[in-house]
Amino acid sequence: MNKTISPNAQENFLSAICSPSLSLNPGIAVYQRNRWAQAERALAISFPTLAKLLGEGFGRLSREFLLACPNPFSDWGEWGEEFPDFIAAQVSTSHLAYLPETALLDWCIHIAERAQNVEFLIDSIALLSELNPADVGVKFNPHIRFIWTHYPAFEIWKMHQADADFSAWSEKAREKLHHLNASPQCLVISRRHWRAMPTPVRDSEYKFMSSLLRGNSLLSALNELENTDVDFSVWLSNALSNGWVTEFYPLPTHSPKDPSL
Repeated sequence: MNKTISPNAQENFLSAICSPSLSLNPGIAVYQRNRWAQAERALAISFPTLAKLLGEGFGRLSREFLLACPNPFSDWGEWGEEFPDFIAAQVSTSHLAYLPETALLDWCIHIAERAQNVEFLIDSIALLSELNPADVGVKFNPHIRFIWTHYPAFEIWKMHQADADFSAWSEKAREKLHHLNASPQCLVISRRHWRAMPTPVRDSEYKFMSSLLRGNSLLSALNELENTDVDFSVWLSNALSNGWVTEFYPLPTHSPKDPSL
């Protein structure tokens, strides 16, 4: 005969599994260990740089985060957005104060790689020669992200890439840690094809991109580059190769480009 499980029994079972302490009940303990392992594996995928930095300590931190911010998603890959802030609350005054920004960069890369692919409309590049810059707008990849880091998040991320010189990037990270009073570094996180990449950009480049993102014309944004050493042709090459932009488009009112220009 089938027995009906009461709501209280279900609630008690789930509460026992979610307990921070390992149950003395062997059956419950199996489910607890499975849940903790799932959390650690999921966060290690989403935060690979952080996992490498912390080693065995990453598992403990994963369990603490799971207790503080239980996963509400059916897909473990969607869980973890609060992890950088969770870490910041614990290490903000310690010698590990660089970890929250490292975690944030990991998360932004993870989200970019899960986003839907958006290809560049290659025919639209012809507008750069057909129209005045004052009549051209630029559409950016909707999944592009900007973050500002005071700590060497980019250098630490670079250290742990398979194709990077660990010693060289480690030295750059240490040097930056000794100059924390410098201006924060802007990183653009985007994805070209399947792999997301962070790219450091200068303040002038960010102002240029920010102007375009506000809907200003290419000419208006180019004014942001006056008296800087930013070369638009170099920026354009980076934008296309890194998947920053998806289309050039004519603004509502436009006129043919003067052939004498």
